[in-house]
Amino acid sequence: MKETFSVVLIAKNEEKSLPRLLESLIEFRDKYNGEVIVCDTGSTDNTISLATNWGCKVYQEGTRFCKTFIEEEIKELQKQYNEMVGFDRPLITLSIQPNKPYFQYDLARNYANSLASNDWIFSPDCDEVVEWDLASVHSLLPDNDQLVYNFIFAFDEYGNPAIQFQHSKFFRRSKLEWRNHIHEILQSVEGQKPKGAQFTEKVFLKHHQNPEQNRGHYLPMLEYDVISNPANDRNAYYLAREYMYCGRYSDAITMFHYYLSLPTGWWPEQGQAKIHIGDCYRGLGQDSEAEKWYHKAMQHDPTRREPFFECGSLHHDKQDWQRSSIYFAAALRVPYHGGFYGTRMDLYQERIHLLQSVNLYYLGQKEEAFDELYKALQEKPRNELILSNFKYVMDFPPVTIVIPTLGKRDMNDLGLA
Repeated sequence: MKETFSVVLIAKNEEKSLPRLLESLIEFRDKYNGEVIVCDTGSTDNTISLATNWGCKVYQEGTRFCKTFIEEEIKELQKQYNEMVGFDRPLITLSIQPNKPYFQYDLARNYANSLASNDWIFSPDCDEVVEWDLASVHSLLPDNDQLVYNFIFAFDEYGNPAIQFQHSKFFRRSKLEWRNHIHEILQSVEGQKPKGAQFTEKVFLKHHQNPEQNRGHYLPMLEYDVISNPANDRNAYYLAREYMYCGRYSDAITMFHYYLSLPTGWWPEQGQAKIHIGDCYRGLGQDSEAEKWYHKAMQHDPTRREPFFECGSLHHDKQDWQRSSIYFAAALRVPYHGGFYGTRMDLYQERIHLLQSVNLYYLGQKEEAFDELYKALQEKPRNELILSNFKYVMDFPPVTIVIPTLGKRDMNDLGLA
């Protein structure tokens, strides 16, 4: 039996991002008569008219998926938070404000999925673009319950992947549903046992975040999710990271420690948490403590360049060229493994070579500095900083230029000599 799927979107004020996604869905709409559902959650721009005119089925749901908290409720949540984190650590003041609406992504996504005509759902975000072989995708549906594909989360300045990993928002809604109000994940519907996720190279999703969108609304609902589900290691990690992004370094350190105390946890993510603890101490100006945590990250997972790089970067900023060069040299000996969303592609391309060339230049090793700079150039041939640095590591010999005149006026006559 031939199966098809619906594309399901939740949207709010996406007039700048939505056209790019819809353009990538034209073949799905025109050739396959594909259904695109847009669940709008309170747009005040042209999102609704854009989606309607393109041919989407638009449902306007306003603020029905928002949650508000009263003062007494927040006080109780704060008490639970303090007990959860532990009184032996600095307490964290909740970001949740009374009578302010906070969006619950899982509720919105699951409701939007219920509006679709098909059991199979593809649910990209509005700031993403899909490339796919639709005939091959349709052939995979009957024998599977979930598809996994490659996803570019971020690009560098030249449009090359900066952060890339495997990802999935392509599934049967009868078998899988969204959980967690923020950083929602797919989990089995109660009573169902979905088949294992099938990887395919026939789908490729790319993320192009609108820089005008802010992430300030993430923090309160992440706090609420963590208090409601204290054993959820992933959201504890995300909450700690969000504190760090907001510059709340002490709070981030406390929450990262809580995350690391949980019995579960993804091995690469645990290592990244230790790197982030180092980052937080660095943000607080406590460099020796930062270096200690970078070393813990190295010991935890020596198969990633990131902790070696951070140590090298810390000493590079201090202009301790010798120590920095040792850490960068160690980082460059680690091969690329991939597969983890926290992997920084620039560390496996030009960045460490570029910084190492600076170290070696100041250590008086110009030939070695040239070699590192050349390796960086091979990775990013158009990088202006790399190109401009060559003048420091190359010795230009004096050159005499002889121009034959072949009986023409000599250079003095032309005013050029």
